[in-house]
Order: sequence, then C-alpha cells, then structure tokens
Amino acid sequence: MRGSLPAPVRRSLTEPHLKFGLPLGVGLTHWCLSSLIIAPGQQFWFIPVALVVHLGLALLTKHDPYAIPLFLTAVRSRRKRIDP
Repeated sequence: MRGSLPAPVRRSLTEPHLKFGLPLGVGLTHWCLSSLIIAPGQQFWFIPVALVVHLGLALLTKHDPYAIPLFLTAVRSRRKRIDP
C-alpha cells in the first residue's frame, strides 16, 4: 500500500483502568477493609499502615499492571500451575 499510515491506537484501549494507581476492584477492596478496621474501633494508628500497603500495591501495579489480577487468577485456579 502506497502512502498508508499506521492507525493510532489509543492508550485507553491498551492500558488497564486505574484509580489512584490501583485497579478499581483492588483499591475498593483494600480501602473498604481498611476502613472497617479504622472506623469502628477508632484505630487511627492503622491509617499509615493502610497507606504503606496502598503504596506497595501501587508500585507493584506500576511495574506490571496485570500482576494483581494474575495473582488472583492463580489463587482461584484449582490447577497447580497456569499454562502460558
């Protein structure tokens, strides 16, 4: 084909949807569980712990955006290994 240009691929089609550096389900689960620990017993010392866990999960997601969903798939799998 003469004179053809490659079609642009939008980043939103190739990258996962993240909120505050985490996949939406992971972030909601993490902060809901953290708020269940913090709010009822007024355990305010747990806020820095939750922030550090969030930062660790965000760094893991930044390195590989599919690491957490892949880990959850491996845990839910009944087989001993996942075929590539």
